[in-house]
Amino acid sequence: MKINLNNSRSYSRFLPVPCSLALIMIMLAGPFSIVAGQKGGDQQKKISGTVRDENGQALPGAAILVEGTTSGTNTDAEGRFSIAVPGENSVLVFSFLGYTTQKVSAKGRNVIEVEMSPDTRTLDDVVVVGYGTQKKVNVSGAVDVVSSKALEKRAVANLSQSLQGISPSLNISVGNSGGEMGARMNLNIRGIGSINGGSPYILVDGLEQDINNLNPDDIESISVLKDAASSAIYGARAAFGVVLVTTKKGRNDGVSISYSNNFSFAAPTIVPHSVDSKRFATYLNVASANDGNPPLFQNIILNFIDQYLAGEIDYWTVPFPLAPQYWLLNQGAWANTDWYDINYKKWVPNTLHNLSISGGDKRTQYYVSGSVFDQSGLLNFGKDDYGRYTLNTKINTRILDWLRFNLASKFSSVNIERPSYDRNLLYDRLARQWPTNAPYFPNGTPNYEAVQVWLEQGGMYKEKNNELSIIPGLEIEPLKGWIVYSNLRWRMNDWRMSNHEAKVKAWLTDMTMTYLRPENNYSTNNFSGYYISPNLYSTYSGAFGEHSYVLMAGFEQELFTYESSYAKRYDLISDEVPSLGTATGRQEVAGTKGHSATRSYFGRLNYSFNDKYLLELSIRYDGSSKFPKGYRWGIFPSGSLAYLISRENFWKPFSEVVNQLKIRASFGSLGNQNVDNYLYVERLPVSTNLPYIMGNERPNYVGMAASISPGLTWEKVNTKNAGIDAGFLMNRLNLSFDYFIRNTYDMLGPAESLPAVLGTAVPRSNNATLRTRGFELSLDWRDHYRDFSYGAKIVLSDAVSTVTSYYNPEKLLSANYYEGMKLGEIWGFTTVGLFESDEQAQSVDQSYFSADILRAGDVHYKDINNDGKIDIGRNTVADPGDKSIIGNSTPRFAYSLTLNAGWKGLDLNIIWQGIGKRDLWLDSPIFWGAGGIYWLTAYEGHMDYWTPENTDAFWPRPYMDHGFKNKQVQSRYLQTGAFLRLKSLQLGYTIPYKLTKKFYITNLRIYTSGENLLTFTKLFEAFDPEATDGERAHGYIYPLQKIISGGLSITF
Repeated sequence: MKINLNNSRSYSRFLPVPCSLALIMIMLAGPFSIVAGQKGGDQQKKISGTVRDENGQALPGAAILVEGTTSGTNTDAEGRFSIAVPGENSVLVFSFLGYTTQKVSAKGRNVIEVEMSPDTRTLDDVVVVGYGTQKKVNVSGAVDVVSSKALEKRAVANLSQSLQGISPSLNISVGNSGGEMGARMNLNIRGIGSINGGSPYILVDGLEQDINNLNPDDIESISVLKDAASSAIYGARAAFGVVLVTTKKGRNDGVSISYSNNFSFAAPTIVPHSVDSKRFATYLNVASANDGNPPLFQNIILNFIDQYLAGEIDYWTVPFPLAPQYWLLNQGAWANTDWYDINYKKWVPNTLHNLSISGGDKRTQYYVSGSVFDQSGLLNFGKDDYGRYTLNTKINTRILDWLRFNLASKFSSVNIERPSYDRNLLYDRLARQWPTNAPYFPNGTPNYEAVQVWLEQGGMYKEKNNELSIIPGLEIEPLKGWIVYSNLRWRMNDWRMSNHEAKVKAWLTDMTMTYLRPENNYSTNNFSGYYISPNLYSTYSGAFGEHSYVLMAGFEQELFTYESSYAKRYDLISDEVPSLGTATGRQEVAGTKGHSATRSYFGRLNYSFNDKYLLELSIRYDGSSKFPKGYRWGIFPSGSLAYLISRENFWKPFSEVVNQLKIRASFGSLGNQNVDNYLYVERLPVSTNLPYIMGNERPNYVGMAASISPGLTWEKVNTKNAGIDAGFLMNRLNLSFDYFIRNTYDMLGPAESLPAVLGTAVPRSNNATLRTRGFELSLDWRDHYRDFSYGAKIVLSDAVSTVTSYYNPEKLLSANYYEGMKLGEIWGFTTVGLFESDEQAQSVDQSYFSADILRAGDVHYKDINNDGKIDIGRNTVADPGDKSIIGNSTPRFAYSLTLNAGWKGLDLNIIWQGIGKRDLWLDSPIFWGAGGIYWLTAYEGHMDYWTPENTDAFWPRPYMDHGFKNKQVQSRYLQTGAFLRLKSLQLGYTIPYKLTKKFYITNLRIYTSGENLLTFTKLFEAFDPEATDGERAHGYIYPLQKIISGGLSITF
């Protein structure tokens, strides 16, 4: 017999009503015994003992019932219990969520010690869904649950990173800032939902928040609502899925104190390294000769390079003979510097500390936690630090039998300090530093061509972000089964930034000081935002015969107001005291102010017949201030059906093999309001500080108002979903599979062009559509044999998005989209190979790219349309010339494999994650190597280039100035972005309770962990496969990091 402590109503179906009420009292009693309904006549005896798991850890809140009665109790925080039984023949029933129920006879025993084993035959019982919870077996939509146990196995301080690879179709990728401290990751559910962007709606205890500011140790569970039927109840904000984060709450069995820490060291995952200066010089000399120019490195410099590499000389440059105040650099120098080694630290320390206190009794429960995370950056020069501090509280109290008060609050503060030198420029210049230069000149002054000058002297960027949220709420139960919930959700964001660009000095050979940046400035940017949302909803649950239902209806209103200000002033009196008040030069001032609001009415019906046929219907009526009057409101319905085949009598012969089988189907429509505010309002653009002087000052001016779209309205997202959930071999093996089709209508796209006499741009209109098809699969095996438990989980998902309507009548390839286009398409030329001879090269017309004379070793493109020349035709889908679709940059077949095992306190958890298929076009000096004095690199991977002696080379003939013809988008140099990464490896040990109980410790675990330890990829050596989008495709990015860490968790 399994007791569901989280759903007393479902248990009441098997007991008379008085027994059900008694059981509810037992569950609320905590460690206090409730003895009722005992028969007289037998002599009572008292039984005490403890309940522990397979590792010897206490199980607080485990239920103990006297079989055949309603007498029972629960274990306390240390797993102890005490109960009176009617007599010697009594049998005690021990149960705990997720563990196998045990029966133990009381005959001849006064003390009973129980060790419970994990129950591989049960599905996760309760799932958090919109405005409530459901038993997982009764969920009819596409919902996935991530437990706190899964997160505990990831030793990372960022919740987004903890979720990577755990939930199917929850795609988490590196953002534009790469591995930079505090960088946000990109999240989407089931791929790209709109050409205008579409991220999931993330709610933390019912309030939208930035999950990067959360402490992962505070998380109780995470529900991912993937289809429209599951997320429709959240309306306008939930068009592309919902992530519901539930944080831990108090307990009713006394006080518990928990502390955990993590001490880690981080290093870049992938760091390219330049070849030595001799090979570098040889490479550039070959490239220069291919241009028809003399060698860049003269023989005398090559000799100096040899002597420097041999240790015969220790200086790397001399004054420039024609301008002796300057040093010889680049092709005039002979150092051998690895600039990545110079600028990046080998390992950097990070620390994380968590402390929580939880407790209470049957009336009031509380939870208070705090965390401190300090992270050191990888840069060797300049301060590069990150800090995050959190405080979380939850209080739940029963004021009256029918009235509860709840209060949740969260505070987070994030502080960032780093050099003010432009980040992209930093990584760009770092990648292109010549190894023949060194960081310091022979006289000890810093090299003015090196980036560390700017990092050390260029000033500091500082950022502080404070977020505070408070959610007071009431629960009123006027009648049995009827509950009214009300709360007020409030959030404040305060973001402040300051940026000091200091003067940057340099010294010439005679120690004369000069300035690389003679002008300094100081700027500030402040943003404050306030969110307030009253929320009122009510549920009523009931049953008659074999029918059960839950009705829910509610109202929600949101108001978000914001204001920002920006100020910048030049000519600081001193760089030692940077501020607006200590600057005397010209100034720039700007600011914004705005708001957005929504109002919503919603309802939902959950119906079950005989616990086999499940129906869910919901509707939401949303209004948004982002649209003009007459277009603000939308009605968005959804519905889902499920059939629990395994509960049919005819299924019994198969139940030992397939004991759980449910099929699901759903359809839903949602609105997407992910557009800017005030698009329907005519606005006059104001420009300041024009580059003209009028009346001894720079004037401001007001421009022409842009035209607007008066009929601007919602994007509409319709999703169809079909799925199956199955449990095999008493749920040792669980399968979940979903197939979906999502159509996004009325996306904002370009409108039909109008004559130029209009005088302004044509506004965008709701005229584009997109279809996304995909699937997701999860296979989970869990079992144990005596003291050994083990498991494996495979996750696989895929999605493809196709533009089904877009205003591009000629289907120009130069436009962003066209009808029929699969998002991520890469159009390019098919490469035959490299020309084998000059005669072959000059017989092909590739003059479209360049008037250069083609030679052996240049790239040979295929003449697809057989017109005798290589070109792009009209650059349309109908006439692309010799271009065709050669790949697609959309990540396909995202997968992960999680392995875990446990034995007598030891636990091992391994997560592999990867992408099965992806094509990448990496167009940058970091990829191509030689390409101009200021646009070149030379890594080991570049050394297989064509020469008359190496005709079977990978790279074409290198050039300094004439390589454009070889660098067209093409099949030969298309990179594969598929990869497999050892995302996490953790080994832990839980100290036996019998050794820790004398110190009042109920749980003590130590562990060591690694993140991003191993990567399998065919990508060019300078690129991390997880960081290849946008600017990152050029390699200009803060590197991702591998982490080695250790720590402990302790509970009193």
